[in-house]
Amino acid sequence: GGKGSAAPMAKALEILGYKSATVWVTIGSTIALFSVLLAGAYSTTRLLFNMAQHRILPEVFEKVSARGVPIVATLVVGGSIGVLTALLD
Repeated sequence: GGKGSAAPMAKALEILGYKSATVWVTIGSTIALFSVLLAGAYSTTRLLFNMAQHRILPEVFEKVSARGVPIVATLVVGGSIGVLTALLD
C-alpha cells in the first residue's frame, strides 16, 4: 500500500498547480478543526452541568462561577483534554 497524504485536498490542488490555493485550504481546515474542537468542549461542559441538575452526575458539577460558568465541569473537561493531548501526542 502507498503512503497517503495527511491533507488530501491540499495535495490535490498542489498537483493541479494551484500552489497558493493549498495554503488557503490548509488555513481553512485548521480554523475549522479548532472551531469544532472548541464547540465540542463548550457543549460537553454544559452537558455535564445539565446532567448534574438532573441528578445523573454528582452535584459538584452544578457549581457555577459568579458569571454563570459551570466551573467544575469546565475544569474537568479542560483537564481531560489536556491529559489526553499529553498522552496521545
